[in-house]
Amino acid sequence: MSSNSKKTGKGITIYLMVVFFILYAPILYLAYYSFNSGGAMHSFEGFTLEWYGEVFQDTRLVIILMNTLAIALFSAAISTMIGVAGAIAITHVRSKQFRSALLTLNNVLIVSPDVIIGASFLILFAAMGVKLGFASVLISHIAFSVPIVVLMVLPKLQEMSPTLIYAARDLGATRWDVLTRVIVPYIAPGIFAGFFMALTYSLDDFAVTFFVTGNGFSTLSVEIYSRARQGISLTINALSTLIFMVTLVLAVGYYVMNTRATTPGRPARVGGRMKKVMQMFITVFIAAFALVGVTSYLNSSNGYSGADTLTVYNWGDYIDPDLIHKFQRETGIRVIYETFDSNEAMLTKIAHGGTAFDIVIPSDYAINKMKAEGMLIPLDHSKIPNLDNIDPRFLDLPFDEGNTYSVPYFWGTMGIIYNPELVPGKEFSSWADLWDEELGSEILLVDSAREVIGMGLNSLGYSLNDIDTEHLQEAYSKLCELTPNVKAIVGDEIKMLLANEEAAVGVVWSGDAAIIMDENDKLDYVIPSEGSMVWFDNIVIPTTARNIEGAHLFINFMLDPEIAAQNTEYVGYATPNAAALEHLPEEITDDERFYPDPDVTDNLEVLANLGKRMLGYYNELFLQFKMHRKRD
Repeated sequence: MSSNSKKTGKGITIYLMVVFFILYAPILYLAYYSFNSGGAMHSFEGFTLEWYGEVFQDTRLVIILMNTLAIALFSAAISTMIGVAGAIAITHVRSKQFRSALLTLNNVLIVSPDVIIGASFLILFAAMGVKLGFASVLISHIAFSVPIVVLMVLPKLQEMSPTLIYAARDLGATRWDVLTRVIVPYIAPGIFAGFFMALTYSLDDFAVTFFVTGNGFSTLSVEIYSRARQGISLTINALSTLIFMVTLVLAVGYYVMNTRATTPGRPARVGGRMKKVMQMFITVFIAAFALVGVTSYLNSSNGYSGADTLTVYNWGDYIDPDLIHKFQRETGIRVIYETFDSNEAMLTKIAHGGTAFDIVIPSDYAINKMKAEGMLIPLDHSKIPNLDNIDPRFLDLPFDEGNTYSVPYFWGTMGIIYNPELVPGKEFSSWADLWDEELGSEILLVDSAREVIGMGLNSLGYSLNDIDTEHLQEAYSKLCELTPNVKAIVGDEIKMLLANEEAAVGVVWSGDAAIIMDENDKLDYVIPSEGSMVWFDNIVIPTTARNIEGAHLFINFMLDPEIAAQNTEYVGYATPNAAALEHLPEEITDDERFYPDPDVTDNLEVLANLGKRMLGYYNELFLQFKMHRKRD
């Protein structure tokens, strides 16, 4: 070998090592801190297995882990069988055009956005009356895994010489013999590849699964997402590390099996390949059924499948976990806590009737919509005596007059948070201050259409609920002028980015501002003088609820003054519970940024339900605004 070839080979090796290091560095970083006794993602203080212990001590998490593995095994096995049959059928289609069309349809499913697939399945299951849970997730995983299997198997079928089949038939082989003794053994490597690809796709899928989970059933990807939104926890690191190790073992297992299957062999090995394929499927189904049996036992023994359960559907870190445990101890009712990341996602699941949530905590305009569409149960106020603790100015609001369907949970405003040290000499008393050309790319906006378009409307003196299309176009044009100052439009990560001083200014909800300022006391929060929004999150009982009695108990529990005060300190948002204010530190209740005087709140607006057509128009303008930024 020449010296140039050696140098080239060495260069390629170094390049690949650098690439793989970059790819695996975040995973290794996460895994490293999963052993940190310090409990944080910095300052490694010592080695511990505490976080791994918490994973296995959390029965609910163990159940979710087993559910994930059972779904992955079942879906991988079933999709492999369907995919193999489909690939064989495609190769037997004589028409090239029809065969090409079938392959195109197969590939469309692979390249289609997961969000679209998930939403489509949600609508389909709702129309068919399929309850969201194990069955809905399994069917979805099978559906999106089949095309992958087809792509893995087809190349092996195409490279197989037809003479093998002809020879077998000449020797008197039946169609079944040809399939089991010729075709399947030959394409065994493709079958193994398809199975392991389907398995890994199922294990790491989030987008599709997020739409079709419900009724207390969850998978690891959804659970990790939910817990990650609640803040940094090394338990998540430990869990993610375990999943990575499982995936790594599966990859090594696939490599070993594939190596053995592709070893050039004697005819006697053909029968061995068929045997290995059968053994794999039998083992997989036995393991999957065993996991289902164990999870069923754990659900039953821990009260997750009995009548005394309460499913709470809430925003991410929006309740003190200690209070859930306290409620369980006092009532004997097991609480299943699930999360959503937007009112729209919550509405979609509940509207299609595939879930059985007992408690939901939507925002004001969503409550209006749910009430109008018959999605809520009227509350029995006689079972909620602690409702008397709520400040009267937060009752009987337009979105729910008489509080027939909801009780206040938290409230807040929308405003500007900024770091004076990063923008010296700048003041932010008005929305107009954001258009200061000297700011540069220092503003973070929340990824929410009503809030951002509303900011544009407010800056022009218009209402947040304006439906005049000329005014909305004017607001859109005004927002486009803001784009040079906008660094990014983000979701929950806005709190971390501002706390870490990745940007100087942000447009945020007051509760998020409180959390950010608790992490970094350099920042300040203001309510713009032109006006802004005042929002309310209330507790409701949807029509799909199964434990209505338990739901009323939970609502009354959360309205207890001491309970509400503890929850307020944990969450950081403003409480509407007047009695709870007496149990809170004065430094919280006297902070007019988060507990403004009525004179200030009277100048603020509650978001109204503008109807599907107008909300669609708001979303369209917001999308155009985001695309405008990309073009710039």
